[in-house]
Amino acid sequence: GDAIGSGGGRRVGPRDGPGYAGVGGGGERKADGGADRPRTPLDPGKSARIQLNRSLTTKSSAHEILAVYEQQRSEFDSINMITAFHRIAKCADGRSVLRTPAL
Repeated sequence: GDAIGSGGGRRVGPRDGPGYAGVGGGGERKADGGADRPRTPLDPGKSARIQLNRSLTTKSSAHEILAVYEQQRSEFDSINMITAFHRIAKCADGRSVLRTPAL
């Protein structure tokens, strides 16, 4: 048999509480913690806004981000605007576009 404290048993950690499937727990939970459920198809507008956000995150300068905004302004939603402002703030040339009329 195992001596007390020899490490022969299963360790108990922070993910052993309710809602977590442990070793031999009889099931796996999805990474988001939810059960299996049908996926709702995205509406075309939302899909376009997600793609726009991805495009914004690939730009490496504030001027590039501003160009995307100027070209696709009518497609921007509040999340795209927040992403654009956040990315501009992180760019080395971000201060140079602050007084741009488009902003």
